[in-house]
Amino acid sequence: MTSMLQTVMDAGTGGSARWRHNFYHPAGGKTGTTQNWTDAWFVGFSKQLAGGVWIGVDDPS
Repeated sequence: MTSMLQTVMDAGTGGSARWRHNFYHPAGGKTGTTQNWTDAWFVGFSKQLAGGVWIGVDDPS
């Protein structure tokens, strides 16, 4: 699973944070958005750590 999602951490959305903070361990990540762009999320993981962040509108009305 890590090797399939590692590109996001090496060259994609997570790349700048990865290199800025010298995090060189094998890690993977995935981004996502809703169809109407009211929500965005990122989930990243390594063998020792997992985390996620959601940015969005809880009541878009």
